[in-house]
Amino acid sequence: MRKENRPNINNAIATEAPSDSARKVIKKASLGHLFISLGLPLFIVLLAIVFGMIEPRFASTDNLKNVARQMASDLAIMASAQIFAILIGGIDVSIGSIVGGSSVITAYALQHMGIAGMVTGVLFGILIGLLNGVIIARFQVAPFVATLGMLTAVRGWALTFTGGEPIFRDIPRSFMFLGIGYVGTVPIPVILAVVVLVAVSLVLKYTRLGRYIYAIGGNEEASRLSGINVTRYKIFAYMICGGLAGLTGVVLSSQINSGAPNLGELMELDAIAAVVIGGVALGGGRGNMIGVVMGVILLGILRNGLNLANVSPYTQLMVIGVVVILGVIVDKLRYRGEGR
Repeated sequence: MRKENRPNINNAIATEAPSDSARKVIKKASLGHLFISLGLPLFIVLLAIVFGMIEPRFASTDNLKNVARQMASDLAIMASAQIFAILIGGIDVSIGSIVGGSSVITAYALQHMGIAGMVTGVLFGILIGLLNGVIIARFQVAPFVATLGMLTAVRGWALTFTGGEPIFRDIPRSFMFLGIGYVGTVPIPVILAVVVLVAVSLVLKYTRLGRYIYAIGGNEEASRLSGINVTRYKIFAYMICGGLAGLTGVVLSSQINSGAPNLGELMELDAIAAVVIGGVALGGGRGNMIGVVMGVILLGILRNGLNLANVSPYTQLMVIGVVVILGVIVDKLRYRGEGR
C-alpha cells in the first residue's frame, strides 16, 4: 500500500518571519506610540512642577481642592458629555447653551416646586439632546450645523425667558449643598464627577450602547449593514450628551444659588479641547475615558496655574488654543502610527 503524501501541517500554518526593515518599522511605531501615550501624563506632571516653582500657592491644599472642584463642577462632566457626540462621529457645540438653559429652568422650578425642582435641569438637557439627535440622525443635518443652530436658539430662549437677568429669588438655600457642600473633606462636585466619569467609562466599555457607538463612529455604513439601528443610537448618544450638560447646569447653579442665562458660555470649547487632548479621534470610533480624564486634568492645571501667575485672560485663550491644536496634531500622529 502506497503511503499517501500529506502536507505538513506545521508548514501550512507557518508564516513568513518579518524582514529586518519590517521589524524596524514595527519597533519605531511601537516606540512612537508609547511616547505619545506616556507624553500626556508626563506633560501634566511637568506642568504641575513648573507652576509649583513659579507660584508656591499652587501646591497648597486649599488650591488643589479648588482646582478639583472647578474641574469637577464643569469640565469633567462636560467632557463626559462631549465624548458621546464625538465618538459617534459627530460633535455638539450646543452644550454650553444647554448649561445656561438648564440653569434658568432649574431656578424657575426651584421657586415653584422646592428642592425637587432641580431634576428639571437634567430633563431639559435630555430634551435638547433629543432634538439634536433627531435633527442629525433623521434629517441628516451635519452635526456641527445642527448643534450650532441649537446653541443660538437655546441661549436666545434663556435670555428671553429671564429678560437677560439672573433668577435668584425664593430659591432654597439647601440647594447650595450640591455645589459647595462636602462629604467629609471631599467636595460633593468632585464625588459627583467621579461617579459620572466611572459610569460613562463602564457604559462605553461594557454595554451594547457603548459598543455600537464605537462601531457607528468607526464606520457608519458598515454598522448599518450589520443590522445596527444607527438612527436610534445616534439619538441616544445626543440625549446622554444633553443630559450631562444639563447636570452641569444644575451643579453650577447650585454654586451661585441662582439661574443665570449666560452660564456655560464657551464651555463647549473647553469640553471639546479636553476630549481631543485626551486622544479621542475627531472622526469618531476611537478613544477612551482615561485619556479624557488626562485632558481634563491638563486643562484644569493649566487654567489654574495661569490664573495664579496673573496671566491675562486673553493670553490664556491663546495658550488654550495652541494646546488644542497640538492635541489634534498628536491625535493624527498617534493613529497614523497605528495605521502603519
